[in-house]
Amino acid sequence: MTYNVRLFNTYKWIDTDDIPEEIANFVQKENPDILLLQEFNPNNQPTFKYPYKHIVLKGSKKGFGQAIYSKYKILDYGDLNFENSDNNAIYIDIVVKSDTLRIYNIHLESLRLGANQQLLTNGDSERLLKTMTKAFVKQQNQIEKFMAFREKGPKKIIIAGDLNNTAYSWVYHQIKGDMKDTFNEAGEKFGRTFDLKRYPLRIDFILVDEQFTVTEHKNYKVKFSDHYPVMAKIQF
Repeated sequence: MTYNVRLFNTYKWIDTDDIPEEIANFVQKENPDILLLQEFNPNNQPTFKYPYKHIVLKGSKKGFGQAIYSKYKILDYGDLNFENSDNNAIYIDIVVKSDTLRIYNIHLESLRLGANQQLLTNGDSERLLKTMTKAFVKQQNQIEKFMAFREKGPKKIIIAGDLNNTAYSWVYHQIKGDMKDTFNEAGEKFGRTFDLKRYPLRIDFILVDEQFTVTEHKNYKVKFSDHYPVMAKIQF
């Protein structure tokens, strides 16, 4: 499961105090073997009942970051530490059926679509492009670093997280390559993962090695964040 939890509602975007507990209860009910979180806030986190975890914080005060929780023992772990950005890609290595599997939790530079909702609504494409140009450049740099790092690691991989771009983008196709998108394999309808009015955007993905079989993909509609969680089941 991958889920951008929006800092567990630290700044009360949703007018309720129990969002962290709601997220923890939801995760416990769905019971994924691997849980990948973006916009993780250690100061407002609930308890996730997993024996292993890898958490990397960024930002000037290291107040938020990404987390991977696992039922499988973590053999190795690390992160790419994207330059001049609060975003990152982190990873763990686990053993499943005697094979080493690397799992990446990737969170690319935000295009700040929510903040630019008014520009989208008004059709002000010129101003919108200017506000997003820097983010596109950062995304490109992050992708280049990620792809170079990926080549040096295990070949059996899962990549999941918030790409902050759609399945029609250069970013998505660079990362996906020959991998399987679990939504394309077993998903339904639009597969919206980001709550932007009038625009059913799918920007959160689970990509798996082409030799894996995707048996299930689910997009949830729980409103505990501005993103919706995504979960897939795969077979080796």
